[in-house]
Amino acid sequence: MRMRLSLPIHIPTARQTGLSLGTALRGRRGRENSQAANRPNAMHRWTRILFFLLCVAAGGAEAEADLRVFGSASNLELMSNLVIAFGARTGITIDLRGPGSVEGIHSLLAGRADMAFISRPLSEQRRFPYLVATPYCLDAVVVVVHPANPVISLSRTELNAIFSGDRLHWEDGTGVVVLIRDGFSGTRQLFQEKIMHDETFSPAYVQTEKRGEGMMLTPLFSTFHPPFFPLIRREEEMLFSLAKIRGAIAYLSIGHIPKEARIVNIDGVAPVPRNVKSGKYVLSRTPLLVTRGKPRGEARKLTDFILSPAGQKIVARVGYIPIGAVAR
Repeated sequence: MRMRLSLPIHIPTARQTGLSLGTALRGRRGRENSQAANRPNAMHRWTRILFFLLCVAAGGAEAEADLRVFGSASNLELMSNLVIAFGARTGITIDLRGPGSVEGIHSLLAGRADMAFISRPLSEQRRFPYLVATPYCLDAVVVVVHPANPVISLSRTELNAIFSGDRLHWEDGTGVVVLIRDGFSGTRQLFQEKIMHDETFSPAYVQTEKRGEGMMLTPLFSTFHPPFFPLIRREEEMLFSLAKIRGAIAYLSIGHIPKEARIVNIDGVAPVPRNVKSGKYVLSRTPLLVTRGKPRGEARKLTDFILSPAGQKIVARVGYIPIGAVAR
């Protein structure tokens, strides 16, 4: 998935810059020459941002960017918010894509990306010790069900039975519909490791077609007997299916919980910040920024911004748990 960004132009007022009118006018003549000299640089910065964004919006796959950042589909919304704020501050343009954690690392190793952002541990570091990982937030994979489902908590054993196909119905007789992510998903890899172990998923490929404000699923769920395992490739498919299918169950990043779905505790433990930070919640995780060697240049600037108070405020606003200052 390629992220297409739009960036509003914002010109700060004297109040927003912390200058009173008197301060802004004081010494005006003495600064006119300096301001005139700096104006072309500011104009150039905004021209570069607008040119790049217009190219991307127009579908220009080859629009040149200062930094290529590829990675996790589940953390793409968070990263897009961070990138937009970073670009507005610095004028640095970023080609941001979310093909998945696995593909993000492959692109980094192949030189197609300058930085990867992943939602799982960096297992490749054993083979490629020059890779450097920087934690930038705390996250959790949460199990969610249709809001009409009365279940409050499920054990890991029960989840294993549901996602492996051994449990066919919910207590009210509704057929189980398991929504799972594709194999390139770091979210799926964590769920496999912590819940499924040696058991396997049984996905059925599903195509989606946009119809007005909804989606048409092909083949229709009604043509299958439970349990049914549609393989979800895009986040909007997951959210739509959760809202429309009574027997649906899925796992999502904590930053993507739709209001139409309900969170299910695991072994009686809720995915609240204190349980995620302590690791008591079994599906806790730490998303990472990954570079070849220590981040330098634009990659270092982006990393510093994400770990700054301003960046961590965005992390919290999007629904993730700030990690604070991290040694790099």
